[in-house]
Amino acid sequence: MRFLTQIKIHLSLESTYSFIAFILGIILVFLIPPFQTPDEQTHYFRAAGFIEGSFICEEGRLPISQKRAWFAREMEFLRIAFHPEEKFDLSKIKHFENPDKEGIARPQLPLCYSLSPAHIAPAVAIFVGESIGMNMLHAFYLARIVDLVIAVTLTAIAIRIIPFGKHVLMALGLLPMTIHQFASINYDAFFIPATFLFAAYILKLLPQKEELRAKQKILIIMLSIPVAIIKVAYLPLLLIPLVLLPKKRRNRVKFMIFFGILCGVNIILLILQGLILGTDVPVPEGIHPSHQLRFVFEHPFEFFIIVARTFYHHIDFYLKSFIGYFGWVDYGLDFATYVLSFFSLLIFISLDKTKSVLTRNTRLIFMVATVATISAVILSMFVIATREGELIISGIQGRYFIGVASVGALALYTKGFRLWTPKVRKFLTIALICSLILIIYSMVQAVYNRYYVY
Repeated sequence: MRFLTQIKIHLSLESTYSFIAFILGIILVFLIPPFQTPDEQTHYFRAAGFIEGSFICEEGRLPISQKRAWFAREMEFLRIAFHPEEKFDLSKIKHFENPDKEGIARPQLPLCYSLSPAHIAPAVAIFVGESIGMNMLHAFYLARIVDLVIAVTLTAIAIRIIPFGKHVLMALGLLPMTIHQFASINYDAFFIPATFLFAAYILKLLPQKEELRAKQKILIIMLSIPVAIIKVAYLPLLLIPLVLLPKKRRNRVKFMIFFGILCGVNIILLILQGLILGTDVPVPEGIHPSHQLRFVFEHPFEFFIIVARTFYHHIDFYLKSFIGYFGWVDYGLDFATYVLSFFSLLIFISLDKTKSVLTRNTRLIFMVATVATISAVILSMFVIATREGELIISGIQGRYFIGVASVGALALYTKGFRLWTPKVRKFLTIALICSLILIIYSMVQAVYNRYYVY
């Protein structure tokens, strides 16, 4: 026993993150019923389209096999979604069998305008699973697991390579809302960690004094593509590489050419995507995007007042849906867990000993990119989700800002709280472990009560 007490187990931060995130994620993979995460059936249909060679919609509908549309209906997601009183019937899983159906179905697909690289991984998982004899349900769960593994791996890599602010990425990567998205078939499972990794790699290169090598430039472009292509409102984050602008004038021209290529590649890909798939974004009846956009240009001050009013009335929901508001935005955590999660996040970040290497100018670039991205998200919701004359912007959710929150937090980060003594740090670490256990328990209980307790 004395020997055991002398053993010190050292886990890197990224290993610790991977262990916690994967354990919680795998629980949610199987605890959350199929298609009970935001738009999961839409992402499943898009992945199915990859398998079946169907990429282009017809009047807002994607041609896919009848059996896949039947699968989504069989899981009764429409009966349960938005109806907290409705519960999931476990017999749908226990007695599931592949349907004997042929023909083509044409379900509505809000993502007709997007052919995201984030759908490739679940498509491959579904294809491989079904090829080795899995039924559609088991292949669906395999796709969820693959999404989870990719999301956790990318986030862990970002934590490993970032020179400072590791606690920022880990804290955001462990938010209940983040893990909820990681454990489902959707593009957030790829997009959020891609944002983390893009910012982390840029900061990794920041101390480098020599000119960027060709391989580094190519990797920056590759990392930027998912960020810009998956969610167009995140295009302003392409400003982040400007922090790498060389001090020597002779190198600045080369860098600005590279930056132009970076932006050009993403814009060309967006244009090609629009030409191939179309640019029609489905909007609810009665909403006129062109009218809303004109209002913003003609009445910018009034628009600012609408934004301020929106956040004044709904800031509590935005904070809750940032930390964790699940399913089809129809259930969440108890108030005490939200408070515990918020302060645990702040305390954990304060324990980070690494020091920021950002100068005033680089902080400014990060902050401009953050504010511009948040503004673009708000503007997009005003244009495509808000009816004319309404004084509150519809459709905004806190989870839309998880990716960009990493950039904003890194812009503000300087160093962990220096006044923590070793004893206080040890106490806070133990307290954080206890709070993490309570948060995980509360999240699992919330999911279980929502879908299985009558």
